[in-house]
Amino acid sequence: MDHKVELGANWIHGIDLNPIYQIAVKNNLLSSQYHGRHLGKKMMFLMENGDPVNLRIIRDVDLQYGMLMSECEDFYKLQIPTPLEKDSVGSYVEREFAERIARYTGEEHRLRRMIFAQRLLGECIISGANDMRDVALSEVGCFEELPGVHYVIPPGFEAVIDILRSNIPPDNILLNHPVTKITWNQTGNNGNDAAVCIECSNGKKFFADLCLVTVSLGFLKNHATRLFTPQLPEFKTDAIHSIAMGTVNKVILEFDGQILPDEVFRMEVVWNRDNIENEDISESWIKKIGSYEAVSDNVLIG
Repeated sequence: MDHKVELGANWIHGIDLNPIYQIAVKNNLLSSQYHGRHLGKKMMFLMENGDPVNLRIIRDVDLQYGMLMSECEDFYKLQIPTPLEKDSVGSYVEREFAERIARYTGEEHRLRRMIFAQRLLGECIISGANDMRDVALSEVGCFEELPGVHYVIPPGFEAVIDILRSNIPPDNILLNHPVTKITWNQTGNNGNDAAVCIECSNGKKFFADLCLVTVSLGFLKNHATRLFTPQLPEFKTDAIHSIAMGTVNKVILEFDGQILPDEVFRMEVVWNRDNIENEDISESWIKKIGSYEAVSDNVLIG
């Protein structure tokens, strides 16, 4: 393998009013995207035994799925009470979808359920959830996505960071300064009128009018009470302890030769997950991978 496979975050989600897109365009970071491997290519849909999936049924399920997800977002946007107390996105769409496909029987019904489950797997990745039953129906619509198409930054987001860093004096970026305490909402403490004091493990202190804290949610859950003085307001600590992140992993597969046809860039897999709860996880974990995308001819990422 002679090139990078995993670049971490490398998507620009929406281009309208997106400053990252403007930076990428101005610095020619998207040029290779227009000649990229995905241009003009398509997706293929396969059952777990390798049989192709009926595209008519996929389009039908996708239409229903898109409508249901739009309904989910409306509960927040329109402040509509959810059907059940503490209802989840997964539970709601599963109930509604079951009603909409009740008229189908046999294999036609089964295939629709399987395609629908595959779409929920993709939604888990977008939401950063282990299961869409973990995502609150009342809040899912609060996420605002910027309009416009999505772009991949071929060299990765690191290129954007390098551009932003080039405009900052080197002396203003301090590494190896672990922050141990943030004193906020202070007035005149230590003979300084700054609203915030940041203390580091090496004994240095920095004073500022504002402090932007970007540590992970997990760190805040474990250390917010000792990091901030005074304690954060109750509504913030409640939010920190109430929200959660699931696990989204990526699996990279390298083959001896080309694995997908020339005209295909992504393979969507429709698994049979009817009895997955009773299966050995060492055998069934692959059924949480809903798609594989070609990074190169012989490398797929799931």
